[in-house]
Amino acid sequence: MDLADRCLDEAVKSHLGTVAFTFAEDKALIRGGPVTALADTRYVRVSNQWSACMKAEGFEYRDPIAAIDDVKWRGTEEATALEVAVATADVRCKVETNLVWLGAAVQSAYDNRYITENAQELNDFKDRLRQYSD
Repeated sequence: MDLADRCLDEAVKSHLGTVAFTFAEDKALIRGGPVTALADTRYVRVSNQWSACMKAEGFEYRDPIAAIDDVKWRGTEEATALEVAVATADVRCKVETNLVWLGAAVQSAYDNRYITENAQELNDFKDRLRQYSD
């Protein structure tokens, strides 16, 4: 159990007295949740197109997550001119490649399959969550 899980455990104990459930439980969702679109070949193809578009704009990122997580954006309160330029190119390339639509469509398909395949377990999980909100 990592530090965040231990903190959550302590918070639950202090408010509920016992720990029957924590959000750290398998990262909360049945079987860890639905598959993400990030490794799907359709998404990877469009992400590569996005990367090529960004390179043509003068910025090299392997994928949109790398652009978001660029360490250059950390520690500043206001966006720099470079950050605005990268963000502008990012949006332009996402529109050009249709990356956001495709990513949402692929993720939606994975989510729907996950819900269908795990309906009973998800309902049980929902009931357990309700115990903590009542």
